[in-house]
Amino acid sequence: SGPLPSEFGRSLRRLSRMTSFDVSQNQLTGQIPSEFGNLQQLETLILFDNDFTGSLPSEICDLRTPEDEYNIFERFRAGNDGALGELWVDCEIACSPTCCIECWESDDFV
Repeated sequence: SGPLPSEFGRSLRRLSRMTSFDVSQNQLTGQIPSEFGNLQQLETLILFDNDFTGSLPSEICDLRTPEDEYNIFERFRAGNDGALGELWVDCEIACSPTCCIECWESDDFV
């Protein structure tokens, strides 16, 4: 619980080959680090059921392809790099509808 340490963002730069990151249900607070956008291999980012504030950094949305949801899912399933296929965030986080296709609210997707 609590905020992610300030050095966490810097640590993400060294994890450039990371494909999946899940910190769901940890009561984390503060801003979501924009450094997630440096993870060009990231396919799954799960941040729901925390107490993050603010908006989802545009750097994370830039990891999504400009294609529709079906094509993003197909690229993810096929193992193509550069397609953030799964992005789970709380609905309270401000996020572009072209980036956040679904959001987490209580125990259900919206």
